[in-house]
Amino acid sequence: MNFTSIRYVAIFSLIFAAYYKIPHKWRWAFLLGASYAFYALWNWKFLPLIWGTTFTSYITAIQIEKQGQRKLKQRFLAAGAAFLLAPLFLFKYTNFFISNVNRAIGLIGLDASLRPASLILPLGISFYTFQLLGYLIDVYRGRVKAERHYGIFSLFASFFPQFIAGPIERAGKLLHQLREEAFFDYSRSASMLKRIAWGFLKKTVIADGLVQSVNKVFNTPSLSTGFMAMAGAVLFSIQIYADFSACSDIAIGCAGMLGINLSENFRQPHFAASISEFWSRWHMTLSNWLRDYIYIPLCKGKKKRWQIYLAIIATFLASGFWHGAGWRYLIWGFIHGIYLVASNMTKKLRKNAVAFLRLDKAPKLHGFLQIAMTFSLVCFSRIFFRANSVEDAFVLIKAIFVQLSTLSLNSVYVGVVDIWMLFSNSDIVIFFFFFAVLESFQYLERKYGSAWSWLGGKKAIFRFAAYIFIAASIILFSSPSQSFFYNQF
Repeated sequence: MNFTSIRYVAIFSLIFAAYYKIPHKWRWAFLLGASYAFYALWNWKFLPLIWGTTFTSYITAIQIEKQGQRKLKQRFLAAGAAFLLAPLFLFKYTNFFISNVNRAIGLIGLDASLRPASLILPLGISFYTFQLLGYLIDVYRGRVKAERHYGIFSLFASFFPQFIAGPIERAGKLLHQLREEAFFDYSRSASMLKRIAWGFLKKTVIADGLVQSVNKVFNTPSLSTGFMAMAGAVLFSIQIYADFSACSDIAIGCAGMLGINLSENFRQPHFAASISEFWSRWHMTLSNWLRDYIYIPLCKGKKKRWQIYLAIIATFLASGFWHGAGWRYLIWGFIHGIYLVASNMTKKLRKNAVAFLRLDKAPKLHGFLQIAMTFSLVCFSRIFFRANSVEDAFVLIKAIFVQLSTLSLNSVYVGVVDIWMLFSNSDIVIFFFFFAVLESFQYLERKYGSAWSWLGGKKAIFRFAAYIFIAASIILFSSPSQSFFYNQF
């Protein structure tokens, strides 16, 4: 069930209407039942998998906490991690390994092959697996106490606003909120409702509106010129940001209306001035998870620079593998690892170049160039992320380099026409208009901290007009509904 579907809106409205009327001691049960019902509407057959991972994580955490010896704690942690990761590897990576085994068999001249398994990827499995795994590690490290209330813990493992696509929450932030009594707050609910509406606009008007244009480039790479490939990478970057940040906005908004604060997941990542800053702004809960549970442990005891670089690359390979079962995701992760290593290795060289070009005397220009370069590098890596195969990605990249090597005024004119052809005349007007709206909103966020707070200081008629504009835009300019992009992970 999609967050932007009428069915979800209707069901959440009923949940919200009933939630604050239910006695506090039974609210966890109400939300837990709603969470399981929400998942069952997608595929009830996977509920036993959720129950199994929840129960195992609950018991394992208690056993980890009970053990006095570190080795015993480690054994229970390893067992719990193996049980959590086994379904993820089964459903998500089985066919990836089968296809690679078949390819290896073919390379040595044998005809035998393994048949791909008929598996459906459980919705949200990558997200809730990491959330539960992080909980076990935190209990092992002594950062949180093992939760004894099975119902509360079950809700932590399956809370429906963030269960499907995050944010990936930490037990220390979410568990106590699920126990504490929340009281209805009109201003808070109104604020969260605005955030949900803004998420709807980003998803249904901007992200879904770009799907067809992006598909034209990535689904037929051999027909795409270099300019089309570059435009496709940029448009996909806008699409995936609008799509995924909208999903987080709706999740945070729905949880907030129920009195529960979820973690922020995005902070205008496309305005980052470096790749390291980009990852501190993009999918922040996953970035923090990878940092705390993979990168920092890998760096423990490491003093040599090359060891740190290997840890960076290993962390981003893990990020790529988490995103999808395919070499293109691993290449995407590897590219970002190389970006960060290269950034560190060239820090002094870049500082000298800035001084030589006197860019330090023009900080605004320097900042703009940093943002432009970072965004370009991110877009380039996303060619692999979005392409249907590694081969398709290289076809598009080759087209870009061929185009750049034969650049002329005439080729630029033809390129602009090619890019225009990715849209219909009405679609391109709608896209540029709402892209301007998105950028204006982000400008207000940067200048005032909150666009909604800025709007709240305006006259009532101005605020009312803004709300009517958002609602009318969703109704009039929504494109055909698409699943959220990160639902596939």
